[in-house]
Amino acid sequence: MKFNEKLQKLRKEKKLSQEQLADQLDVSRQAVSKWESGQTYPEMDKLIMLSKIFECSLDDLTNDEISEISKEAKQKANLLSYVDDFLDMGSQTGKMIANNSVGENTKMFATMCLVFGILCLFWIPVEIISEFGSSIFYSIPFQLGLVLGKIWTFLISTVYIVFFALIFFYVFKYCYLNKFQEEVKLEKSNDENSEIILEEKTKIQNKVSIEKREVKKNINYGGIFTILGAICIFFIKVLVLGLSSPFVLFMLFLVMAVVFWIGLLFQGVCYFGILFLLLASIVAVYIIIELAYNFIMNCKIKPKKTFLLLLISVIGLGIGFGLTVLEFADFEIVDEVPEKYELKTEIFDFIMEKELFINSYEKMTYIEDNSIDNVKVEAKYYANFTNVMLSDQSEGIYISSNNWSNFKEIYDELLRALKENKIYNYDKMYSMEIVIYANKENIETLKKNYKEYYETIKTNTLNECYDDKNDLLDKIEVLENQILSFEEERFLYEEEILEYKEKLQEYKDQLNRMLNE
Repeated sequence: MKFNEKLQKLRKEKKLSQEQLADQLDVSRQAVSKWESGQTYPEMDKLIMLSKIFECSLDDLTNDEISEISKEAKQKANLLSYVDDFLDMGSQTGKMIANNSVGENTKMFATMCLVFGILCLFWIPVEIISEFGSSIFYSIPFQLGLVLGKIWTFLISTVYIVFFALIFFYVFKYCYLNKFQEEVKLEKSNDENSEIILEEKTKIQNKVSIEKREVKKNINYGGIFTILGAICIFFIKVLVLGLSSPFVLFMLFLVMAVVFWIGLLFQGVCYFGILFLLLASIVAVYIIIELAYNFIMNCKIKPKKTFLLLLISVIGLGIGFGLTVLEFADFEIVDEVPEKYELKTEIFDFIMEKELFINSYEKMTYIEDNSIDNVKVEAKYYANFTNVMLSDQSEGIYISSNNWSNFKEIYDELLRALKENKIYNYDKMYSMEIVIYANKENIETLKKNYKEYYETIKTNTLNECYDDKNDLLDKIEVLENQILSFEEERFLYEEEILEYKEKLQEYKDQLNRMLNE
């Protein structure tokens, strides 16, 4: 392949126009056009600049027998290939350090320490994201939430460590190692073509020296800030990814809600306002997810599409809100259980004893009835959803409810109520009311025993806390005494060590004198 054909092919692969390439070479566009048409041939200094721009050797560029330019440099620009080049980095770094001056190595070390410190600072937002996700998972009941929270924390920490290492080595290669390799390749290329460019050697070496100084200047002043900016953008993208994850879950929830509400429509529950609100919310959440995706993936945002979707979302929310207000205007909220469920009353009789009391987390009401000597307890509840359980508690009786979920019945009842534009207090289905009948004296005794029982529990709990506190204080005192003892022993040993060192030095001096004699 001839030079002019190679030049045209490489320029198109780099996605450069003739004018852009000419600007980089400090020539006119017509000169580049003549090179590609084969009318003229560039000077040697321009060939060197072309080899740097297209990341190839002068031999690859000028030798007509070579039809394909090596892709080695392009492959090394790929982040995934850094794993394969890791072993080679060690030897290249050693050569670079040996070739650099002490001042250059000092600047390189200081810069990489700065990069390391900045990367460590980015652990703060990563930790915030980790804790935020863990708090969400820990809210899931049972052991599942705990396991998911630990997995989430492990994944976030692993991702941070991996990207920390990749970015650190990438900065090192980009700022120092790659530039060193380019300089070595340039010097080698100059040596290979020394016979051809003998007359212009002084001119080219001076220009190369100027370019090297400019490259080093850019590395020291401009390149590092460019890399730090790229690092900041990367972590911002990670932060955006973490913040957009809840919206993905929210989108899934909205889609499920739409499917559920469409199912209600087929069953005769016609509330179109909520359906409009759900659909408009899906569009709004989609806009947020799309913007986050475009930002993370560096995709071009389509303003017209985004504005159209935003307009549809706003209109949908307005229509949905208006329809919802109209549909719920005649909605009746009933603070009772549906009439079809009857309240069951169960009666229990207890012989009044001196230390008897009745305990329950349910609502308890005492009613004075001087016609009875014992204690009568009425438990009122809805048998379709709960029942009564009695258990002994010290000298008293503990009354509790045993609830169970009757999903099918509640679902059918909810559909019926929505069709009638009503909503009932379904919490009361699982509640229980306890009424205690006894004479005045017995009621006072029951209340007194109940109060004493809880005072006893409170006192025992406090005593246990005090005991634990005293145990801890004793353990702390023992450990502090041990530490003091160890410190005293350490001082003694230090004095003995000093004595032994002095004797050892004395013996060495005696040995040296004997050898000298």
